[in-house]
Amino acid sequence: LLLAGLSARVADGGFGLRAARVVALGPDGRLRRELPAPRDREWLLQRVDLVDVLPADPGHVLLALTSADRGRPRVYRVDVATGKRRLVQGTHPGVTTWLTDASGRVRAGHGIYPAGVSRRTFVRDAGSGPFRLLSEDSLTAGRVFTPVLFDGDDPQGLL
Repeated sequence: LLLAGLSARVADGGFGLRAARVVALGPDGRLRRELPAPRDREWLLQRVDLVDVLPADPGHVLLALTSADRGRPRVYRVDVATGKRRLVQGTHPGVTTWLTDASGRVRAGHGIYPAGVSRRTFVRDAGSGPFRLLSEDSLTAGRVFTPVLFDGDDPQGLL
């Protein structure tokens, strides 16, 4: 099974939106399913991004779904065979990208907040406690901290 990300510019009521999807392809290259399984019209207004492939659980992936009207992603655990999803992380003010640790737990998020002013990064300990602000950088300062991955379970292991 191969997961592929698809992205295209979509005109919606005069606004240029970016639509993104994750699809599962079979060994023959044919489309097996769209992930997660489409539910309703809201699905048409969502962006889907791969967060983690969960090596310890190859039957599932973590996907971030961002609806056009809310603009903040939720993270779902999605069954690659059925497309069924279960919420694992709700939205957080200012977070547009989520990161997981080596165990597939959502541990950090970052984004530009308020709009166009600063990049904020939030982290939490290995459990499922609250997120705390780790850094806030002005977008005009010339340098901005952008985390890319966790190295182990230590919150200081954010790179």
